[in-house]
Amino acid sequence: MAMPFTNWLWRAIIAHCNKAATFFARLLGRLRQTTVDTTVALSDRAFLIPDIIPYGEIYFQTKGHYVGTGATSFVDRLESGHIIKYPKPNPYCSEKENLCRQQMEIEAEAYKRIGDSRHVPRLIHWDASACSLVLEFLAKGDLQSYLQCHNQAVTAEQRRVWMKHAAEAVAVVHSATIIHCDVTPRNFLLNEALELHLSDFAGSSVAGSRPSITTSARFQRPGWSWEPAYADDLFALGSVLYYIQTGQEPHYDIPENEVRDLFQAAVFPDVSTLDYGSVIHKCWTGDFSNAQQIVDVLAIANLY
Repeated sequence: MAMPFTNWLWRAIIAHCNKAATFFARLLGRLRQTTVDTTVALSDRAFLIPDIIPYGEIYFQTKGHYVGTGATSFVDRLESGHIIKYPKPNPYCSEKENLCRQQMEIEAEAYKRIGDSRHVPRLIHWDASACSLVLEFLAKGDLQSYLQCHNQAVTAEQRRVWMKHAAEAVAVVHSATIIHCDVTPRNFLLNEALELHLSDFAGSSVAGSRPSITTSARFQRPGWSWEPAYADDLFALGSVLYYIQTGQEPHYDIPENEVRDLFQAAVFPDVSTLDYGSVIHKCWTGDFSNAQQIVDVLAIANLY
């Protein structure tokens, strides 16, 4: 008996649907396997930005191996070995984002003015459109961290060399009409040869511009104001020299809010037993009118 055409048609449709279902099931299984494999490959190598970002959170793509972050910028190490600094993004506040970019521009101008110097990190490249700086990498990190780890092992001779380097660095910066405004041990970097380099000019005063940063109380000149003065750096240099000699900040055992009052009253730590203690004290009392005088005094003292 012949099968009615309608029955045959329905059976043909069902058969094709079953084949299609089988095909798509296999395809979906392969896609799932691919997704799982990709997730496994990326889980320990990359962070995936979520589809829904909570308000207030900011995600960004690093330009190399993450090293650290500052108030206005991120720092990565590139495959070339150099360091790249680039401004923090802020999709919630264009004013803050523009401020970060402006401070990167100030820092770039500072490095251009200084030029090649053995006591300032070398500028490799400046990308004006991205506001990113590429600088030489200084492998031994900052002076503060280094002394926290190695203070007992550092020789008296090495400390004298560092004092000379620190003074020379400030003198070079001042000769380029730049006031650093945050001369502290954490902003001095060390290369493999343990030579000091003064870094981080994002908040500095360049050619009389208004600074956007000030240093902490233990490095801040009495009578400080937002009007930049070379004397601010000279006073701070005295505290850096003290740190080099002792591994401690001035009045380290006294609360910071009390240190300002002590400095205002010209009460400074005892330096009578330190190498070049008189130089440190004169930095604090304002007896030097420029950084080159400190360099010269240290050079003469080193002859004896």
